[in-house]
Amino acid sequence: MIGMSKKTMEHSFSIELNSRGYIRTVSISDIGEKALIEGALGNLLEIVFRDDVLLEVLAENGALLLDVSRDVLEKAFLKVEKKEGE
Repeated sequence: MIGMSKKTMEHSFSIELNSRGYIRTVSISDIGEKALIEGALGNLLEIVFRDDVLLEVLAENGALLLDVSRDVLEKAFLKVEKKEGE
């Protein structure tokens, strides 16, 4: 995930859990292209941006990493706020 070209807007992610016991569901559909991953990160410890291009959510049970810039995330929040205000 790290090191992906900034030109791609795929916003890749990774989930790292300390134990398989924190995974609730991993499902890949036989029909279509859908997949579902559910689990428990536990209590949040820290949410930080690394180099303004990686959102890192650290929790007791593991971490969620999302390849998204601070600017893109802020624009997405503004869109949501605008929709809610309509």
